[in-house]
Amino acid sequence: MYLNASVYSGGHKNIYYYKSNGNVQAGLSKEIFIKNLTASIWLVDVFKTDTENYISNISNIRRKINSYNGERMLMFSIHYTFNNAESRYKSSRSGIEEKQRL
Repeated sequence: MYLNASVYSGGHKNIYYYKSNGNVQAGLSKEIFIKNLTASIWLVDVFKTDTENYISNISNIRRKINSYNGERMLMFSIHYTFNNAESRYKSSRSGIEEKQRL
């Protein structure tokens, strides 16, 4: 299981005052077929809270911006490992033969 949260506390930056915002990402990963195949699924911005809200005051003109970054998504991936370390041929005899050769 994968869970990631990020929070921006807000504050002043140059001529802008940013409001706090954040997002949560969650995912699951499962190994299948003796650890050779891994399937994963993630959801980005679970609660649709990754917004950009700020206020600017320039020459007595107050501008208020509320926007959503639009990065809410569902991702799916499959990863296959060819010849992983556990399935490689191992022999103690080959090591003995190599020592005798030297």
